[in-house]
Amino acid sequence: MILFSACQRYTPINNNSDNNQATGSDIIFYYTNTCPHCQVVEEYINNNKIRDKISFQSKEVGENKDNASDLFYKAGRCEINQNDIGVPFLWDGVKCYVGQDEIINFFKAKTNAQ
Repeated sequence: MILFSACQRYTPINNNSDNNQATGSDIIFYYTNTCPHCQVVEEYINNNKIRDKISFQSKEVGENKDNASDLFYKAGRCEINQNDIGVPFLWDGVKCYVGQDEIINFFKAKTNAQ
């Protein structure tokens, strides 16, 4: 069982330059219930009604090994070392976004929010 007890810091990631446009069904937000940074992102999502504006999935990875495996696979596509993977983490179908600020900025850009 993979355990994510709290948020982790990340090393810089390589978001392979790819001009593909992600669709809403490709966007996945990975989190754990114990991560305070994940809670900040969830609060932003709820306060700004992001789910009403774009479609995305949320996957809890602390207790769900299938979701954790999926997170590891997506992180590998961005060439993130397995030892550096943590949450909050977002996959947009092409690129990885790591940490609360990157993820919130992604949602702001996607919804044209200020």
